[in-house]
Amino acid sequence: MPHEYKERVKNLIATLEQDLYEREECVRLVLLAMFAGKAIFLYGPPGTAKSMIARKVSLAF
Repeated sequence: MPHEYKERVKNLIATLEQDLYEREECVRLVLLAMFAGKAIFLYGPPGTAKSMIARKVSLAF
């Protein structure tokens, strides 16, 4: 992966992880699925930032 793409992805991850406490792994896996062209299903109890992650990722693209 060229250096410029690595920096863009790092910046995207940093931007998406803002305001999300202990959700770094989830954000990275969602992005991995998006880049791979796969569907994602966020499952969990209320209040675990599922909607916030989905909103942030949709606004990023």
